[in-house]
Amino acid sequence: MADLLSAGYEVSDSFSSDDWGLERKEIFLIVETDPTKKLKTLIGAVFVERMHGTGGTRKPKYRISRPVFFKPSVQFVDIEQAKLDVTKSVSEPTGGARLTVELWNSLIAYLRSARPDQEKQLDALILLVEKDTQLLGGTNRLNRLAEQRDAVGMVLDMAGIDRMDIFKEVDAAKAEGADDFLDLLTNYRRQERSLIEHDEQWLQAMLKDAGEEVVFSASGSSAKVSVRITDKEPLER
Repeated sequence: MADLLSAGYEVSDSFSSDDWGLERKEIFLIVETDPTKKLKTLIGAVFVERMHGTGGTRKPKYRISRPVFFKPSVQFVDIEQAKLDVTKSVSEPTGGARLTVELWNSLIAYLRSARPDQEKQLDALILLVEKDTQLLGGTNRLNRLAEQRDAVGMVLDMAGIDRMDIFKEVDAAKAEGADDFLDLLTNYRRQERSLIEHDEQWLQAMLKDAGEEVVFSASGSSAKVSVRITDKEPLER
């Protein structure tokens, strides 16, 4: 998992509701164990967020992203010398272990001081838990917004833009009054009409030879995006 995250990929996994008492958004501290010396090392922290839907076993799926890897890793021996006992707070494959609030606050304070170069990254990660960005609930409106979010996310992925960096500014509290997903992006100023008119000029030229629809694909990826001009057409309505 650490290798994939280091390479810029997101990771997803399913967790049993019975064994893992997870909220919609969590911060995981990632621990690595040396198989020979049995020494534990704290290698970093990641943002964990509930995904739409469930896995094949009906377990809740979670997206793991935005890693902060400590450089160098933090040895458990050093943490214990700071009079913080985290040995019994390491999760096992069969279930999760949640730190007490007191231990969490003390450990984060220690990490800020021990790795000052990554303090801002760590604080930014923690702030993601406090902001409501998820679209959950199951109503027709929320389902539609979630589908639009996934479509926008795919386009961002193909463009090489970090979707999590964009989506961290989503204000899900506005979902009930939103006409579409873009209304929830607080860091994006909409200029829909001018954008449509601008894109229509060159898209119409492309679509003239291609028919009513054109498909874009990214090199080295199986993802494809189909584009059709639907402004003021029955399909948009």
